[in-house]
Amino acid sequence: MNINDVNQTINVAQTSQRQLATSNSKDGKELGKQDFLNLLMTQMSHQDPMDPMNTDSMMQQMASLGTVEQLQNLNAKTDSLLNYQEQLMRSGSADFLGKDVEVRAKEIQLMNGASAPVSYELVGDADEVVIQIMNDIGDVVRQIPQEARSQGHHNVLWDGMDNEGDPLTDGTYSVNVVARTQEGAFVDTLLSKSGQVQDIRFEGGGAQIKVNNEWISTGDIKGLGDKTDRRFAQAQPMPLHTELQLRQAYGRLRDQE
Repeated sequence: MNINDVNQTINVAQTSQRQLATSNSKDGKELGKQDFLNLLMTQMSHQDPMDPMNTDSMMQQMASLGTVEQLQNLNAKTDSLLNYQEQLMRSGSADFLGKDVEVRAKEIQLMNGASAPVSYELVGDADEVVIQIMNDIGDVVRQIPQEARSQGHHNVLWDGMDNEGDPLTDGTYSVNVVARTQEGAFVDTLLSKSGQVQDIRFEGGGAQIKVNNEWISTGDIKGLGDKTDRRFAQAQPMPLHTELQLRQAYGRLRDQE
């Protein structure tokens, strides 16, 4: 074996190690530390006696081996950290089940003649607000005028009808909000929709939630709430009866017998 060929083999091995330390190959095979040492020993055993490898060259190659090994260890730790992060994401996503969420959206699903409520946020006060519902080719099939609205969140529920009062077919419709001031200046709006989380799935390294039979990325969630808490938050507790009141009521029942 020619010494130049061996040197070239060592150089190729070093380059391959650096590349494979940061990303695994498709077939899962990597040039390990023992392979690197074997190539180094082969180079030393076939070196030219008249021109042996000097100490600096040998130390340089050993240092390269140490660097590659450190990169491999770092790559393994990074993979472990990513796996741990994915486990945290999966366990945390389970808390979304049964919750009411508000997600960014410009589309709304009409199913069985019923649609999900649409929420919009005005960045300023508006004297004129019009909700536009458009079909899949961009035609406005319904306009819902609203009174003056102040800055903040507002909700509107589309009844699934067109401008003539006829029910529209189920499908996906786009929503647009046109808001103007009294002077005619446009007011910026942010659209969203809300619903209850029905299911969760993990796809492409991320989590998706099913809301109103539509899969949505958790990255689009704007708000999270509990439907049960909201339902009973305004409920008034029943008055407590004192022991004396209970005895009086019992006595009246006995007298009626």
